[in-house]
Amino acid sequence: MVDASSERSRAAAGARAASLPVLIKAGLERALDDAFPVSTVGPPRLIEAMRYALLAPAKRVRGVLTCLVARQFGAAPERAHAIAVAIEMVHAASLVLDDLPCMDDAAMRRGRPSAHRIYGEATAALAAVGLMNQATMHLAHDLALGAELRLQMLADLSTAIGPDGLVGGQDQDLRDVREATTPTEVEAVHRRKTGVLFSLSAAAGARAAGAAAQAVTDMHAFGAALGLAFQTYDDVLDAHASSAAAGKDVGKDDGKATVVTLLGAQRAKARADQHVAEALRHLAAAGGDIGPTGQYVTDLLDQLAARTPRISGG
Repeated sequence: MVDASSERSRAAAGARAASLPVLIKAGLERALDDAFPVSTVGPPRLIEAMRYALLAPAKRVRGVLTCLVARQFGAAPERAHAIAVAIEMVHAASLVLDDLPCMDDAAMRRGRPSAHRIYGEATAALAAVGLMNQATMHLAHDLALGAELRLQMLADLSTAIGPDGLVGGQDQDLRDVREATTPTEVEAVHRRKTGVLFSLSAAAGARAAGAAAQAVTDMHAFGAALGLAFQTYDDVLDAHASSAAAGKDVGKDDGKATVVTLLGAQRAKARADQHVAEALRHLAAAGGDIGPTGQYVTDLLDQLAARTPRISGG
């Protein structure tokens, strides 16, 4: 016979785990707005463009993940707010650059016109540079993090942006990926372009909570595998979903080698599932209160997969 009180306890625990990311996201949205107010000194149109890109409706996956991981290792989610805000600023900047006519030339991002469609290409490019600068400044000025952690995070963030990170990944995406012939070659690009911020987010949350070095390493590997899964699902969306479902332009990967073009949608899904399983193994190895983090990741990827019928049925 099922113990009704135990069932209620499990249900309540599940509800708390599900609502936690919602609460964290709400707090993070406030932190983003506070970190870059309308009154920021600078040319008003540039500030407006930066806020347009940063505060667009979004899931805030990377920032929420940072705060969830901090909680996983015993810190309050707010402990990681400055780091999460900086990562979200860098991510927003990378999307602005990705959408430029000289890159993917995308008309839509996060369900509304891309920044360069509203403010022009030059202002959008400057807004992206400004957001990356704002990210490092925000981190550097948060004295509550302590000098050692701030220096570590500034170094990690700079590495994530640089030639072995976002910048290098975007360059490879424009050139090398067109000649890739295996999923492994494509994923080498994805590790820089997408995986690097997931790795940074997960490891940063662990660092913010003062987790052991091995736990930080495990969470970095967790983020890397999660990033590959996320990008593979995103590639399926690009190939098979509508712009309305994706919230951005689709078909932008035409002419590129992707895991989907090399394997097909169903085998790409299977590969994404392998990356998810790998991520969850690293999460378990890291330890701490992994329940909410694992549930958030599982729910997120289930939602992403469900947005494309071709992938959700396989």
